[in-house]
Amino acid sequence: MFRKPTLKVVTLMLHGSLLLCSCQGGLQDSRTSRAKKLEIANINTQLGISYMQNQRYDDAEDKLTRAIKKDPRNIDALNAMALLKSRTNQKELANYYFRRALKSEPNNPIVNNNYGQYLCSNSSFAQGINYLKTASENYKKNAKSIAFFNAGICAKMMGELDMAISYMEQAINKSPNYVNGIVELSSLMVMKQDYQQAANLLERFNKLSMPTSLSLYTGYLISKKKGQTNESKRLRILLKNLFPFSKENLKLKNLSE
Repeated sequence: MFRKPTLKVVTLMLHGSLLLCSCQGGLQDSRTSRAKKLEIANINTQLGISYMQNQRYDDAEDKLTRAIKKDPRNIDALNAMALLKSRTNQKELANYYFRRALKSEPNNPIVNNNYGQYLCSNSSFAQGINYLKTASENYKKNAKSIAFFNAGICAKMMGELDMAISYMEQAINKSPNYVNGIVELSSLMVMKQDYQQAANLLERFNKLSMPTSLSLYTGYLISKKKGQTNESKRLRILLKNLFPFSKENLKLKNLSE
């Protein structure tokens, strides 16, 4: 038999052992619960994005709200909610969710790129370009061209032609076959009245891509300037037939009226 002091020590040791096991079990339960919440948040986020892509905005908001409730720092859910609010013209809430996302991950390139585009579309050009610069610094490899391209579009909206050209050149330097950047730079060169460079870029684009409304419109302007009447007529007909509702076709239609 144990003497009383020894029994007391053993009893305390047993209690200590039991408490330790209880803590470990509680920690495991907490981790499991956290994992389940994250899984539910991710599922709801993907559903919300899918609904948003199909313009089911009420359903999208419901799923994204559930995702954020389960995981308040979920960067994908916050970014998607910000985009949803921007699409439904809820500017204050769009800003709110973009900022929440950036508070969670300040250097996230996707959020910085989306927020930069959003700000530029709402005439906050300088602020938008700053976020796009952050995106370009944090995107990996060829993806940097996306942020440079969007910065070029923003600069174009500002009326800063040289700045726009510079950003488009950086976009193409990062991704030489980036067709959107190539045709946009060709269009900018037409605006700068550098028609030879515009033609060179357009030829490069045509080797990589099927025609777009912008490429046909740019080609029309180049051939018109060079006095290539048959070519300009051909491109105008193609633009009208392939992209009748494009802004480029509407520009030509307005010019002829």
